[in-house]
Amino acid sequence: MLHNKLKMICLIALSFSVFTLQSNADHLGRLEKAEPFFTVKAFLEKELEFSVGNDNSKEDHSLELGLEFDWVFFERIQLGVEVPYVFLFPDGQDSTSAFSDIGLSTQVLLCCTSPTTSYYLSLRGELALPTGDEDKGIEGSGEWGFSLNAAYFFGVGDISLWGIQLQLAYAQQLKFSDEQRSLANMLNINKTHNKDIIWNGAYTQEYFNGRLSPVFEVLGTSTVDAMQSEDEGTIVELGFGFWLSPFSDTSQLNAVNLGVAAKFPVTEREETSSSFLFVATYGFD
Repeated sequence: MLHNKLKMICLIALSFSVFTLQSNADHLGRLEKAEPFFTVKAFLEKELEFSVGNDNSKEDHSLELGLEFDWVFFERIQLGVEVPYVFLFPDGQDSTSAFSDIGLSTQVLLCCTSPTTSYYLSLRGELALPTGDEDKGIEGSGEWGFSLNAAYFFGVGDISLWGIQLQLAYAQQLKFSDEQRSLANMLNINKTHNKDIIWNGAYTQEYFNGRLSPVFEVLGTSTVDAMQSEDEGTIVELGFGFWLSPFSDTSQLNAVNLGVAAKFPVTEREETSSSFLFVATYGFD
């Protein structure tokens, strides 16, 4: 069963890849603005993304395969869908796997539409459907939220030499988990959805005509409301990584960018974990 699921994910990714290689040979990935790994970018892109992420916490570690597709309409509206599949390795227990919560997103560009502009402002809405397997400990509660995203780039010609990107977001749990219901009944407390304020910032720098782009990020999540007061508080993380555009301008793979990133907690909270990420993107004109 597991092998069949993996084959399906790989087949979908391969089908998209074959289609894009045949229809998009003139798009240059090195000319794309460097985007953060963990902060939501303020600009819009037509893009196919495949990612492999690894999270390590005190209780378990997980491996997530993600396939995301974003498309832009009327130069100002981006619609996206993300399908994640998670392998969970709990300490002292058998490993398990399942599809996680499927993500839907829409992002509206408030300013500006020119591809050579130096600043962007956008509003984004996100909905994570509760499609995960809660019995296996793989999400299942869903989430909704929105964010205001801003960016400023300084560049010469087609290349953005450096950029600053900011995100201010609100996120709320969509439905209660079975664990939360049991805890509320046991402690005789009110059920409360988790509510987070997210504040992220990123700095990007580009070298060698856009072929190498380091990224540095400061990531903050403040849980302002939770079922238990000890679950409230702020987590601060530092993230860093880099993008590579390794293929020549004449290659059929010239629209491919590869990225590697990691983030680590600065503050100590029980649920904090370190994360590592590999990303491959294919951009469209």
